Amino acid sequence: MTKVIRKEELIKQEILDIINLVKNAKSKEELQRIYKVFVYKRYIKDSISRYNEDKYYEYLAKPEEIDPSKIQPKLVVVSSKKERSLFRYLTYYWSFPVSEGVGRRLKILVMDEQNGKIIGLIGLKDPVIGLRIRDEHIGWNVKTKNEYLIHVFDAHILGALPPYNTIFGGKLIASLLQSQELHDIVSKKYKFRHGFPIVLYTTTTVYGRSLMLTDTNWIYLGDTKGYSTFHLDYQKLRELLKGDEDAKKYKFGKGTNYPLRLARLVSKRLGIDITNVGAKRGFYILPLTSNYKAVLNGKEYPLFDLIMPSQTITDYVKEKMIIPRAKRVKMKQIPRVSELMEEVKAYINIKKISI
Repeated sequence: MTKVIRKEELIKQEILDIINLVKNAKSKEELQRIYKVFVYKRYIKDSISRYNEDKYYEYLAKPEEIDPSKIQPKLVVVSSKKERSLFRYLTYYWSFPVSEGVGRRLKILVMDEQNGKIIGLIGLKDPVIGLRIRDEHIGWNVKTKNEYLIHVFDAHILGALPPYNTIFGGKLIASLLQSQELHDIVSKKYKFRHGFPIVLYTTTTVYGRSLMLTDTNWIYLGDTKGYSTFHLDYQKLRELLKGDEDAKKYKFGKGTNYPLRLARLVSKRLGIDITNVGAKRGFYILPLTSNYKAVLNGKEYPLFDLIMPSQTITDYVKEKMIIPRAKRVKMKQIPRVSELMEEVKAYINIKKISI
């Protein structure tokens, strides 16, 4: 019993240390360093990405391989084992740890046809069931939400890779969610109720308002309350709950949001809310139809009047954003993920963070 209590105390203190780090961060840069620690934790367990880095790094463009005026995105749905591994490796360039998502999941590599390199990533998944800021905006009650949530997709991975991110490539990626090409991909892959597919995309930003989104057609609704599970080690949590009768009922893939349900059980046991890290995130929506509220309440059929051809989107973003930006800034050579992770490792040692 003493060993169990000791283990609980250690886990509780580890979680509290991280929560305090996040809550006491005084700048966006400091938060980035903290979040990157958890990217590092996933990276060091990913032997496939580390072993294949030379191959995967070749998919990233060198600055001299990019002519901003000739950027031509092509959506490639991730389907093979190699593509899945490549996609995972590239997410280590993100400043926030990326989850696999739950339920329906769709990963897309956005390639540049001018050079065969990757501009950025799109990762789509089922949205969380309970999200007040979204539900109140749409005007959902429990019944209509359960009926129409299937027509919403969450873009939990959305952005450009270096060096495209330097010249506003992220704005192109964010805009492509309104493209006819992506709409066709999603519509063909999944079955939907009510005779129509996705009508609304959502996404959350790590640092509040995002120029990548606000400069495109995304609509900012406000900030979330600051609850998250990015910092939790589920293997440790499962060990802590070993023999717990309630925990035995919870299995991954059985029921909604397994990580959150597990976290609630541990919170009850430790006497603290281990998900309340105070990391508020900006919440955005991207409608594909102007009457999305009425559609998602079962009152109207979607017009899909906000969907555009990919070429129309590309031409506009290049002319108004990418080309002017490329004239003002110089793209830099891209570091390998392993090089970035050495910097994170040094930060972990300085801060003496337990991983």
